[in-house]
Amino acid sequence: MNVYQTDLNGVYVGITTADQDPLDSTNWLIPAGCVETAPPTVNDMQLAKWGDTEWVVEDIPVVESDPE
Repeated sequence: MNVYQTDLNGVYVGITTADQDPLDSTNWLIPAGCVETAPPTVNDMQLAKWGDTEWVVEDIPVVESDPE
């Protein structure tokens, strides 16, 4: 079963696989930081971040360079 991995801040980083529990075939062993709900589609200037119960789309902060 595919699950969706987040980093320590809850930001989506990729897809990984949950394994079936060898002692209980009705249970899936979901890795830490993963959720079963697929993230929304984002553009190059956005990121998907897992809230408490759903994905939130946030704009990526623009870092301005220091004036010379």
